[in-house]
Amino acid sequence: MGLRIDKWIRTPKSADELTEYIGKHMVAHIITALPPDDTVGGLLIGIDPEKKTASLRRYDSGVVREVLWNTANFRYTTFIESPFTELKVGDERRFEWFEDVTGMPLETPVTFTGTVRRRTPETAYLWVADAEDGAGGWQAEIKAENVDRHALRPLNLKQSSEHGTARARKESE
Repeated sequence: MGLRIDKWIRTPKSADELTEYIGKHMVAHIITALPPDDTVGGLLIGIDPEKKTASLRRYDSGVVREVLWNTANFRYTTFIESPFTELKVGDERRFEWFEDVTGMPLETPVTFTGTVRRRTPETAYLWVADAEDGAGGWQAEIKAENVDRHALRPLNLKQSSEHGTARARKESE
């Protein structure tokens, strides 16, 4: 199952912001149009720095439309395979966490072990048991775009003493 990733280029200020997308399909959301947010989609075939326009050619008709940069937000969409495809409810995984219980960033991430409670192509929800927590634990929500940062990985056969506990998370505040 593919995971849709949208990259937005909001009212570009220069041709440099659109150059990497030449030859790729883009959608321009024209913010000054009536009705608002009219869209123009197609292959980005040209950029005119003097007129400050981007030219998009439709696949079906070949019609080319020029869009002023300062009147549009451009969207490039790509699809990737979900990093959670192999993940199953009940699986245990290790991951890095970068916030304390109040949501403040930690200088050094803490490693936790969690059990997969639910997953979608976009997000994995892991339960981290914590006897000191009133609810008996807490839920970590890991988004697909952050899976590398959180280093979501299977448990090793040997338990390591270096893995964190919820207590370590609280003590790091």
